[in-house]
Amino acid sequence: MTKTSINSFKKNIKGLWNHESYVKKYKNEKYTNKNPDQDHVVNRLKTVNKILKQNLNKNSNILELGFGAGQSASLFLKEGFKYTGMDISESLVNFAKSKNKKFVKKKIASFYVGSMDNKLKFKNKQFDAVIIIGALQYVMNLNGLMREIKRVLKKDGIFILAITNSFNIT
Repeated sequence: MTKTSINSFKKNIKGLWNHESYVKKYKNEKYTNKNPDQDHVVNRLKTVNKILKQNLNKNSNILELGFGAGQSASLFLKEGFKYTGMDISESLVNFAKSKNKKFVKKKIASFYVGSMDNKLKFKNKQFDAVIIIGALQYVMNLNGLMREIKRVLKKDGIFILAITNSFNIT
């Protein structure tokens, strides 16, 4: 892929995630096992949460890349983790901040606009865990991202990659 086509891809992805109609769908969306179309999403999130609880202490510092509308952030914050999220969509960042404002006010949560294709704006060895849930398919520079994850992750930290699955398998 040429540099021009990569930049075009990034621009299109950013435009998609910032589009008002896309963000609106999250305002009333509740992820629950009561909706069979969302079982796979709910179960994936429960699995990630279980791994975090098994491997980290409360107050551990986690980074989620490509957090979307902040559904996972709400769960992780309620579990007692410190949360930092980065997403390419300014609209979704603002939505997640609003959704989690009590944690933001307490400085337990922070949300940033940024691309996983760029150098991460975090300190070396800052996080106990780095998480990507259903967002890796938008990354063009996988090698660069993996180097950055290694850089910001503490020595004994954990990296959780949960891929997207659009199908509810029964």
